[in-house]
Amino acid sequence: GLIAPFAFLGPQYDDTLKEVYTSGIAESLLNDPSIVRVLFGSGLFGNTRLRELVARYVGPEILAQVARENAKGRKLLIVTTDLDTQRTAIWDMGKIAAVGTPEALKLFRDVMAASASIPLVFPPIMIDAEGQGRKFQEMHVDGGVTAPVLTLPEALLFQGSRLPGSAKFDIYILVNKKIERNFELVSNGTIDVASRSLSAITQSQTRSIIFSTYDFARRNRLGFHLSYIARDYPAPPSEGFDTAYMRALYQYGYDKAATGQAWSSTLP
Repeated sequence: GLIAPFAFLGPQYDDTLKEVYTSGIAESLLNDPSIVRVLFGSGLFGNTRLRELVARYVGPEILAQVARENAKGRKLLIVTTDLDTQRTAIWDMGKIAAVGTPEALKLFRDVMAASASIPLVFPPIMIDAEGQGRKFQEMHVDGGVTAPVLTLPEALLFQGSRLPGSAKFDIYILVNKKIERNFELVSNGTIDVASRSLSAITQSQTRSIIFSTYDFARRNRLGFHLSYIARDYPAPPSEGFDTAYMRALYQYGYDKAATGQAWSSTLP
């Protein structure tokens, strides 16, 4: 979610994207953990720095540029998880940007922050809503909780649906994680066990969606392109945003793209 607007807007934001990912800003998001927040709040770390990061890089100019691309028919979608309804929320960021008001900018930023709000690590983002004649706040977290990968509607993926004969396009899936199962000795500690368990659940969900998307593409004779972190790539030295690891991973992805090895048309 944090990368999406910059990737959507193209090469002019390559330097910004690199700065966000490799400068060490992300690592600062995990400063000052608080057991008090865990016991009496909803996350180990506060979300002040996360909100500040989003506000620093996403301003009226970004909003206007996303709105212009939306007017051309391009769509920027970001996913969050609505904890109140236990459903995936798919946000049309171009539609939000097209409103162009300070309130629209706030919502745009809130959605971006929510999409990066890993449960128990960061508190949920409360988003203003209105329904049945009353105003309230929805509680949103990382979309990966319910949809680790968003490709196509479930009705198409899991019900054997076919597209009209004239509909042809290519599907590109970029996964910023490993999707092949790998062996790793896990420490017998609460956090490590919980982290590994959640990772296994997410990986299984991701593989299911990717495999279903591949099957859909094959049925409909669509182009299928997948990029992910190879199984033999070194694991991060610790949980969290380790700057040295993120820089190495950025270079790994850059080199794969530069040498034409970024995309695979088959499953792992």
